[in-house]
Amino acid sequence: MSRAPHSKSKNGFAPEIVSTILDMALACPGRPPVFGVTGLQGSGKSTLAAQLVKMGRSRGLNIVALSIDDFYLTRRERLALGRRIHPLLATRGPPGTHDVELACQTLDALRRMRAGTAVRVPRFDKIGDRRLPPSRWRFVRSKPDLIVFEGWFLSVPAESERALDRPLNSLEHSEDPSGVWRRYCNQALRDRKPTSPSCRVTPTSSPGASWGTADF
Repeated sequence: MSRAPHSKSKNGFAPEIVSTILDMALACPGRPPVFGVTGLQGSGKSTLAAQLVKMGRSRGLNIVALSIDDFYLTRRERLALGRRIHPLLATRGPPGTHDVELACQTLDALRRMRAGTAVRVPRFDKIGDRRLPPSRWRFVRSKPDLIVFEGWFLSVPAESERALDRPLNSLEHSEDPSGVWRRYCNQALRDRKPTSPSCRVTPTSSPGASWGTADF
């Protein structure tokens, strides 16, 4: 695993870093390849994705950036999960609160695009906590040369059952003492469908972060 420098500033990542990552992404398997960007909240995933799109445009490439945040389950679906499984599942964020099937369908549609076709990409309104209606989704009208897919847990492996026996933090102590919520989220990681055979994953701005290849 090669080491990634801690190179993010208020203005984003240094151009030479973005260029290196773009070259890596374009060399990934698939036509178009799907390049995963993962990292903690605030680590620069969306910033890096936007910079890759901009640099790709300067090279004459059509790069489409997607965020896992646009694939949350609807509020109604999450409220139903909260009633049926655990109240914490009504809150969006953890594994198990995303529409993985919709994400896979969108990625497949982008990869299979033909001339003269268009693909609608979902959009989620975080302020209103709702998925926007399809009439307000973004259109992609030409086949991408690269798809960048960013999200905080894209390559996170499931924990062992034993690791879930004890609550990890105050939230789990107070809201999930029996482990129902964390086991459901863990199972969602275990069951998730891969969105591409092999994607490059880049933990972005943490000191000592590494680059590697993983399935999500």
